[in-house]
Parts: sequence; C-alpha cells; structure tokens
Amino acid sequence: MKNYFCWKLSAAIAACLVVLIAPAGAGIKVRLSVKFINNSTGTAPAGAFGNATGFAQEITRGNQILDDTARGYSLQVVEYLSIQPPAPPGGPVNQTCGTQNGMAVVTCSNTTGLQNCMLVQGPGIPANTVILSSVANTSFTMSANATATNGSAALTMSFSPNTWYILPARAKRAVIEAAALANQAAWGWNANAINIYVNNSASGQCSFVGSGLSISLGSTFGTGTVLHEVGHFFNLQHTHSGDYADQPGFNTAGFVYGLSHLTDGDNQEETASDNPNISARDQLSNALYGTNFNNLTDLGKARVNSAFDNVMSYHEEDVLLPAQMDLWTKFANAQRAPFTTGRSWFVSWGGTDGNTGLEVNQSFASLQRSIDAVGGGDDIILLRGGPYTLPSGTLTKPCTLTATYGPVTLTR
Repeated sequence: MKNYFCWKLSAAIAACLVVLIAPAGAGIKVRLSVKFINNSTGTAPAGAFGNATGFAQEITRGNQILDDTARGYSLQVVEYLSIQPPAPPGGPVNQTCGTQNGMAVVTCSNTTGLQNCMLVQGPGIPANTVILSSVANTSFTMSANATATNGSAALTMSFSPNTWYILPARAKRAVIEAAALANQAAWGWNANAINIYVNNSASGQCSFVGSGLSISLGSTFGTGTVLHEVGHFFNLQHTHSGDYADQPGFNTAGFVYGLSHLTDGDNQEETASDNPNISARDQLSNALYGTNFNNLTDLGKARVNSAFDNVMSYHEEDVLLPAQMDLWTKFANAQRAPFTTGRSWFVSWGGTDGNTGLEVNQSFASLQRSIDAVGGGDDIILLRGGPYTLPSGTLTKPCTLTATYGPVTLTR
C-alpha cells in the first residue's frame, strides 16, 4: 500500500455517517457535457477517448479517486454528443513564404488575411498543420515543424472543413470556446455543465477559474487526464511550475535531478515540490532526499508520493489530498457552483457560526449551523476531526456528514 498524507480512518467513519444520514444517491455531482467533434464526413475522433465507451473509462477512474477523498464528489456525464460545427469564414490566402526544416516559424512579409487556426498547405508542410499565431507582416507560427528549408515556398492558408476536428486542443481551447459561445446550438453548449470538446488531436487544456468555462481534449491523452483537467477547472494547480517546454535539458539521458531542479507549483504544504520531466519515483526521491525511494522512512515515502502519485502531477495521477480538496471545494461552492448539484459546508472547532461555511477558513463552529445552511439532499457537511454536539430532536433534513482531518464523535 502506498503512503499518502491522507486520513483513511476519517474516511471510514465518514462512510458510516453517509449510510445513516444521506439519501440514496446523495453526494455532489460535477456535471459534464462531452462533445465529440466529427470531421466533415461524420467520422469521429480516432483516438481511444474519441467515443463514449473510451471516455467512460476515464470517468470511472476519476470517480474511484474522488471516492477515496471521502468528500462526496463524483463526475456525472449528463450527455455525450457528436457535433460537426461549421468552419470559420475566411481565406484562402496564397503567399510566398520562407520555411526552415525543423522549425515551426514561417517568415512571411505579407500576412494580410491570415487568421489563427487556418490550415497551412504547401511543400514541406505536414498534413493538418494550422496557424497558431502570427506577427503582422513578419511571420507566423505553425502547429508542426516544417520538414524542408525553402526561402520561397508557395503556401496556401485556408479554413478546412475539418478545422475543429484537427485543431490542437492543447493550444487552442480558448478559440474553441469562443466559437462555441458564438454558435451554441451548433456546438451543443450546455450552461449547466462543464463543456468538454474532444477532437482528433492529442492532450488538452482546461480553463482555470476566471479564464473560461470549458475543457478541450484530443482523443489521445494519458490516463487520468480528464480528472486532472477537471481539477484545473476547480483551480487546482500542478505540483510543479512551468511545463516540459520550459525545462530544457531535463529530458537528456542520465540527467540527475537535485533539489534545485524542483519547483512548488501549487503552494500547498501538503505536496512536495516537483519537476514535470521526472518519470520515476526514485528520481523524485533522490532529488528530495538524495537516496532511492525504498531507503526512505514512511514519512519520506509519503512526501514523495504526495507529488509523484498526485492527480495534478505529470506522473501517476492517482490521488487528491485533503488540502487540494479544500481548494476544489472553495471554488465548487463559489464560481464553479453552476456546474455542481450541491454545496459543501465546513465545520471546525476553530470556526464561528457567523462565517459563511463555504471554505475552510470560513468554517462554522456548530453542526446545527451547518444543518440550517443545507439547501438540498446532495449537500455535504465537512466536520473537521473532533467531538460535536448533535442538535436535539430528529435529523430530518437530508444531507451527508463526512469527517475530515481525523475522526469525529457526535454526542447529545
């Protein structure tokens, strides 16, 4: 069994409380609306997650991890849709440009009419390459590197009927979302769910709180990516800062990681500093402690696992820790509330009944105050470890009580 900074005893007690108090099927559902972007002939994305059956495997895995947190959250797909949104207007544009083998930047002295996401066609240009960005009358950057050097390449830029099918999901989430909001019927936009768009590219990108309302994914991505991106939607950060492209040299054979190569991406004391290029538990163990994982104490192993197995890392993505779920809940109760079926109410001995109860630093003090705040049967009362007094009489308001950070004792 792996070691984490989790409180499994409290989870077990919480489960008992759920059985006693929660209505059948209770718990906070995070609603997802999943759309598969087909090409112009109706062909679905080709990757393993480009269909409902494959995608459902990610939902099942994500829910197993959320269940282990004992916070009452689960992912609920409210619909799977196949869509064929229309290509953007504009083009074609023919220009003579300069390409360089192995480079994505194309020199172009006249960029009039060029738009992001246009398909680029011509000698030395890989299939399904699009424009990602441009500098007026200077150059544009493509989604793939050129395969030939040519100072006067005749290129054609246009919007393919398959624009949305081939567009890099990781680089162009905001573009996809803007198009979806502008034509909500064609894109199957659902204002009451997290809109997830899946096309034929790879990887993906999410909106953090304040930066958007959707997730874009290719149909090919690593196991655990859906919950990882949903974590971002609730404002969870990576365990590391930066990304692969920001960390040159770390992928070279035999590179030895040290403490100076690790960064704190989430400002959470509960998670160890990390590096996105690390691929083995021993690499992180040596960077943190100067020795292999099996040589560590249980506490040291737990520290390594807090990052290496974390959903918000680029490694195993198997666990979310209590402090991360506190942050998730804070935003699920506020800016992201329209996408969930209930709220969580924090209660602790350090709280006061004059607080909002909607985040860990605004905890109520009493169980009675949290019960009064409950608005529906999916609501969760999060009792921080310790003794609490049950209200007098019979508890008739449907809700779930769950323990966090230690066992809870309820007495009258």
